[in-house]
Amino acid sequence: MEIIEQIRDRKATVGITGIVLLIALVSIWSQTCSTTLKMNHKLYDGIGQVAAVETVAAVRDHGQIVAVIDGSFAVAGAAHHDEWQTFQRELKKHPGISLGATKTVELDLNDTSTGCSSKDFKKLMEEYSDVDAIVFFISLPDWKWLQQHQLIPQRLPPHVIVVDTGALPAQGHYSEYFANSFVSELIAERRSPAPALPAKPKTPREWFDQYFQVFTPENYELLTAPSGNP
Repeated sequence: MEIIEQIRDRKATVGITGIVLLIALVSIWSQTCSTTLKMNHKLYDGIGQVAAVETVAAVRDHGQIVAVIDGSFAVAGAAHHDEWQTFQRELKKHPGISLGATKTVELDLNDTSTGCSSKDFKKLMEEYSDVDAIVFFISLPDWKWLQQHQLIPQRLPPHVIVVDTGALPAQGHYSEYFANSFVSELIAERRSPAPALPAKPKTPREWFDQYFQVFTPENYELLTAPSGNP
């Protein structure tokens, strides 16, 4: 009888453990689905749209550009995929501009950058120095790291546009790029107050203006200010 009781106890324990595990899995699944459903596609459409508009203006509606992305941009339904697809769609409206190449870079664990590695940055800037613009849809490496490891590119195209939708690194990160004329425009989280907008933004551009803005050599000092996001 004692053996039978032990078997019953073990079955009960296994059953309870299974139920707890099932509840945990359902909870994780629900949270994941909720996050996916709540993702603001219009916001990332707005980022892609503005990136295209700024690129077109920079090259004066004519020329060849190169885009730099990572693997996340190929994941259908993800935020970066929306951003990338909208960017390409907007460019097609301008026949005078050609997307000469799309370069996909991978994370380098030996580098401090979580976006484009220092070696890839130097290589891409110099290899495509003859195009009209390079658009980086990922963050750039730390400027001081480039200096310390002698990886500052010796040649660069006329326009370097960066789209960095993540939390910005140290406050001086992109300021150094602007001060050394290595970046012409940066799209990143808003630092100045948002313009007057509807109570609830509706269009991709309205969503963009709520949370992001364009930084240039004329206003990059705003990068040292706290984020303007609510």
